[in-house]
Amino acid sequence: MPLTPAYSWEQDEVSATISISLPSSAAASKNTRVECTEAAVKLTCPPYFLQLDLYGNVDDARSKATIESRSVQVVVFKKTPSKWPGLKTDLPSEDAKARRAAASAAKEQRDAAALEDKRERKRQDDDYVFHKQWDLEKDEKRTIERLAAEHKREAERELYKWADDAEGRAAPEGEEELVTYFDKQLVEGGELEVKDGVVPLPGTYHAKTKRSEVVASALSDAPRAQFDIRAGGEKKDKGGEEKASVAEVTEEEEERIAKAERERLEEEERFRSARREQEFEKASKLTEAKEKKAEEAERARKAKEEAEAERKKKAAEEEEKWRETQRRKIKEYEEKKAAKEARAARRAARGEGEKNKKAKSKEAGSDEEEEGDSSGSED
Repeated sequence: MPLTPAYSWEQDEVSATISISLPSSAAASKNTRVECTEAAVKLTCPPYFLQLDLYGNVDDARSKATIESRSVQVVVFKKTPSKWPGLKTDLPSEDAKARRAAASAAKEQRDAAALEDKRERKRQDDDYVFHKQWDLEKDEKRTIERLAAEHKREAERELYKWADDAEGRAAPEGEEELVTYFDKQLVEGGELEVKDGVVPLPGTYHAKTKRSEVVASALSDAPRAQFDIRAGGEKKDKGGEEKASVAEVTEEEEERIAKAERERLEEEERFRSARREQEFEKASKLTEAKEKKAEEAERARKAKEEAEAERKKKAAEEEEKWRETQRRKIKEYEEKKAAKEARAARRAARGEGEKNKKAKSKEAGSDEEEEGDSSGSED
């Protein structure tokens, strides 16, 4: 809940001074705000808050606030010079609230109008600079055009003089005043020659840069009514020049113009909102398309990686099968070779056994013959 700071006040016939004490250095912070309307003064300085419904109406445009280290001083100027019996109003709370709301609404309306006037004044100043640059360029062209016309006239004068002398005639007296294209466009000024050491100011070729009116409105913050585009003040005549007079506008006409301006601004805001929505929708669709494209690319990459992994897996399986087949063939070959060698060894062993049997049988036969021979000799 905000705290209410202590305050004191003093007055005279034309003004009232309110001194607000802040127990801390919060008054010097950037959060301190003082608002003044015709009916109330409001101070906001967290955690402090003060709102005073004044006894009488004041001129909020002249009111001022001074923020110091531990205090705030507000000076308000009374609309009706008089002594107040008290600082705060004695109206009922509902009436005081309605009075405060009406004063705030009026202040907001005046501030909005002042802001619009400031913008229009800046536009008119920029427009003045633009047309003034045109004036300088036209003045330079006017000088060049007049010099060219004078040279042409001098050459024609010499030519006519030579022709008149040859024919014995007298040269015509008097010449028409030299008027160029840009001389006809002049609104103010016109001297080109330096007189008494004073260089003449550039000529004025537009009502917006007319020196007398510009000087008269230079110190005023209000825009020039005859060139205020909000009231339709800028109108051109048949010759292309703008008129400086503006017809009086009634309150109903002003309300109608203000309403039309509000409708135009609302229409522009709706158009900008629709344009922003379209751009947002377009950006969203573009983002979705990019995301979809990225997802498709990611899916394609993953599918490619999976296909590559599957291909490598199949290649590895096929290679493993081939190696298994080779190992089986080698094993079968080695088994066949071992069986063949075993058969050869068995055949060799059988042959060696038969050979040994034959040798033994032969030896046995030899022994029998020897025994027979020995027995025969004994006989």
